[in-house]
Amino acid sequence: MANASVSSLGGSFGGTSSIVELTCQGPGEFRGSATGFFVNTAGSFVTARHVLDSMEGLKASDGCVLVAIASQHGWSRAAKPLHVVDCAESAQQDLAVCRADPNPFDSLDFTVSPAYLHAASQEHGASVVAVGFPGDAMFREPALLSATVALYDTMQFECKPSGGRWEVLTGPSVWLRSSELSAAGTEGMSGGPVFLARSRDGQDDLFAMFACFGAQHIIAIPADSIAKFLREQHVPVARRSEPFIRLP
Repeated sequence: MANASVSSLGGSFGGTSSIVELTCQGPGEFRGSATGFFVNTAGSFVTARHVLDSMEGLKASDGCVLVAIASQHGWSRAAKPLHVVDCAESAQQDLAVCRADPNPFDSLDFTVSPAYLHAASQEHGASVVAVGFPGDAMFREPALLSATVALYDTMQFECKPSGGRWEVLTGPSVWLRSSELSAAGTEGMSGGPVFLARSRDGQDDLFAMFACFGAQHIIAIPADSIAKFLREQHVPVARRSEPFIRLP
């Protein structure tokens, strides 16, 4: 993927996890949006593979840029230009990893932490804390609505538009219960983090990466699979070994 202009925003969700918003905009016209998240202090961030595929064509438009952000209960922009470099894509899953250059974590005013990948990411009956596009209020104040998460592990799967919905074509799944998802899915949620639990130090552990919406459920890739992909790409990962506090 060619280098693209990026802007940085400082902040954190729950005091911790740094979120990346990828937007593409032509002259006077909004063109597309997606999400990702930092996984280490070297500036590496994860997003969905189909995000890079779709934005590659959009970047051909004049004035089209990518934007990296970090979330905090309000949004404030820091006008520090970045670039998206060194992208690698998974051949088996809807996963990709890129690096922000220069590294925003080298800046003293970038006060965020990378997302911690939760090791036990295939546990049945887990309660999801938050999911999706960080600009949505639901990411900061999750409502109590019923939804289901389907985690797709190391087998290949594909998502495609089908009658206004995203349809899973192939792949085994692990089903999980979620009672704290609050809005209908949008294409802008692709690549976003799914948070499961809060650790003892108050940080939010990443549970999975949002890929797309199925007919009645969220389709996501578990943290274990993300960590495996990042190890294969020699990308260091923030992992957690101590116990965590499960939210109600």
